[in-house]
Amino acid sequence: QGQRCVHDYLSRLAAAPAPPDVEPSAGGGGYALSQTGPVHVIALGKAACSMARGALDVLGTRIARAYVVTKEGYAEGLPWPCHIGGHPLPDERSLAAGAGLLEFIAALPRDAEVLVLLSGGASALVESPAAGIDLSKLRAANEWLLASGLDIAQCNRVRKSLSLIKGGRLAARLAPRRVLCLAISDVPGDDAAIIASGPLVEDTQGDADIPGLPDSLRQSLRHPPPRPERDVFRAVRMDIIANLDQAKTAAAAAARQLGY
Repeated sequence: QGQRCVHDYLSRLAAAPAPPDVEPSAGGGGYALSQTGPVHVIALGKAACSMARGALDVLGTRIARAYVVTKEGYAEGLPWPCHIGGHPLPDERSLAAGAGLLEFIAALPRDAEVLVLLSGGASALVESPAAGIDLSKLRAANEWLLASGLDIAQCNRVRKSLSLIKGGRLAARLAPRRVLCLAISDVPGDDAAIIASGPLVEDTQGDADIPGLPDSLRQSLRHPPPRPERDVFRAVRMDIIANLDQAKTAAAAAARQLGY
């Protein structure tokens, strides 16, 4: 239902004379897309194509360019290429998608308005590894994390330390452009710093050690890439438009309709 969620949000926004009088999930205060002018879209995750279609339904020809990354088997026909990344483990396609994303951002005008659409799976589907982290190390780290029994918050803390786009670093790449992020949360508590490993929000997870980490991952956790300055988040607004509880409620309703 990513298409409908994005469609409904943007439709309400288009009908409002000013940004909605609600607190964002993270950052950006009352910032919302302008009523006119070009919008550049970045859609990442398993629901990326569906969410991008919802944006297309409302914004139409206002969308100047779009960069879409999703999982194999989840692609849909869109006016823009749909890039495929690896999931649940990152692969060569994930790194190619990450490199393409950074090229896309570098080509954006500095006064561009950017709509980012995030959904589950983005942590693996698109990646730009930190210095000294090649694909084999990245895959080994993710294989260990998936089998470790650590919760998603701890896993994503480690993933942030291996990445040049997670942990708010994508926001640094986008600054000073104005960014509205609409996210479908797949994490308990809907913590924006955990969804997709928090590419657009300040990392608030702290520096506490995670017991049981292999030495290589512990060193990465202790010496991550530099964290972005707080100023880069001022032009970023993030709103969660759907979450796990809503998905479970919808699944239960569908099951009842089928007689279960």
